[in-house]
Order: sequence, then C-alpha cells, then structure tokens
Amino acid sequence: MQNIFSNPLHIAIAACFAAMIAVDFLNARFFASPKLFLLKRWLRCVFFSIAIGLLLSALLPEKPVNYMLFCGLLIYIFFETLLYWININAASVSECARPRQYESIDNAWRPERRFIKLKEKIFSLGFTQEAAMVSKIDGTPVIYQTCFDSSDRKTRLSVAFILHGGVWITASSAYSKTENGDILYTEAIPLAFGLRYPKKFKVSRFPMIENPLKIVKIHTKRVKARKDSMSEILSDPMEDSADTMREIEEYNRKIGLVSADINSDEYFTEEGKYNIWKDMILINYFPFMAR
Repeated sequence: MQNIFSNPLHIAIAACFAAMIAVDFLNARFFASPKLFLLKRWLRCVFFSIAIGLLLSALLPEKPVNYMLFCGLLIYIFFETLLYWININAASVSECARPRQYESIDNAWRPERRFIKLKEKIFSLGFTQEAAMVSKIDGTPVIYQTCFDSSDRKTRLSVAFILHGGVWITASSAYSKTENGDILYTEAIPLAFGLRYPKKFKVSRFPMIENPLKIVKIHTKRVKARKDSMSEILSDPMEDSADTMREIEEYNRKIGLVSADINSDEYFTEEGKYNIWKDMILINYFPFMAR
C-alpha cells in the first residue's frame, strides 16, 4: 500500500476518484449544479487519462510516462466524443429530438424551500405567472416549465426543471421583442443545442448561470443597450413556445441541419449531428466560451 501511494500519479488518481464520488453525492443530495457537472467531467477526464496512461506505461515501460499520459488523454477524448456521436444518432431516431409537446398543469414548480424563495423573489420584481406546463416522453414528465411576464409585459421569463442524467437541473431564459421584429433572447441552459436560431433571434448563452434572477439582470441590460423600443408580449405562453419551436425547426430544415423529409426516420442531417456534437463538447467542457 505504501509503495502504491509513493507514486504521485497514484495519489492523483485516488484523489480524482474520491472527488467524483463527492460530486455525485452533492448532486444527488442537493439540486444538480452545472458547475458540479463541469467539475465532474474534468475530474473524470483526468482520472481516466491517468489510469489509461499508467496501464500503457505498464505495457510499454520503455516509453516515457508523460508520453503515455498524453496518449491516455487522446484515448479518453476519442471514446468520450465517440459516445457523444452514438447518443446523437440514437436521439435522431427517437422522440427526444422532435419539438417538445407541452400540456398545461396547475403547478410546475419545485417544492424545495430554496425554489419557493426563488419564486417569491421573481414576484417581487413585478413578474406575474402566466403559465405552468409539462412535457412528457412515454408518459414520464421530463420538463416542468413556468412562464412569467414582467409588469410592463415586455419581458417573458421561463424557468424550467429538466430531467437529465437521472437528476433535475434548472434552466431559464428571458426574451423581449423589438418593434422592428427582432427577438432578444437570453438563455441559461446547461445542455447542448447545436441547431441554429433564425436570424431575427439575437441570442446570448450563459450555460453556467443557475439563478434565473441573474438571467433577468443580464437580459435587462441587453434590453437597455438597444436603441429600439420593445413591444408588449401578449401571446399565450404555450402557443408562443410551440410557434417558436416550429419556427426554429423550419429554419434548420431550410439550412440543412434537420431532415427535409418530415417522414424520415432520421430527424437530424449529418451536418446537424456534427453541429450538435461540437456543441456538446463546448457545453460539457468549455461552457464559458458559449455565447
């Protein structure tokens, strides 16, 4: 045992393993955090890179350890991104890839105390709740979404709780419509998208922000920075959501990221899959670069 832990690499791999267990416990015990997910992915990368590197060093002792560790990193990257590609292809032929269908419900809010306080703070900013909805796959709820409108009805805030990887994560977005037809859209969704928004959407992404109140603050700054005025949002949230998803789908079908044949078993084209693959790498490992 003493000989094992005399090697710094053995200590590092043990520390990474313990840290991954701790992160899993925190995500399970409390509400999942995108920052914890990011930490776990990098810990997993370091863990497997060192583990594979040590294995290669044992098989090829004449090679430098640093060289074997680099090879371990490359092997990990290959299998990690290969898994992304497999998941994307599986999603492309499943219901998951299609635009979400929502149904109205009385309450789509989490019962935890901190989320109750969050809702109270949203109300304190002058927002009013306009809709609560749920999206299901095979009868199982996968998204709970609540929509709020600002007091002047020029900003709509959406807060969603999404089932991902067996845990619930928080996502939020805010949008406003300019009088010339542009849509100012600010999102905090810690999941890959990969498709394209129509040109009238002016999108800013902040996948590491957990608190919807921060998104409201950022969005408000974006609105104030615009010289044109904002229009009131009078549409029904559910109809609005369906229209937006339909518009995004049609645009991506037009530019070749979504299959032009609506009866095709494959929802995404090869180019669409490639874009999603790139976005998964970006969001999972370099989310601060997503804008």
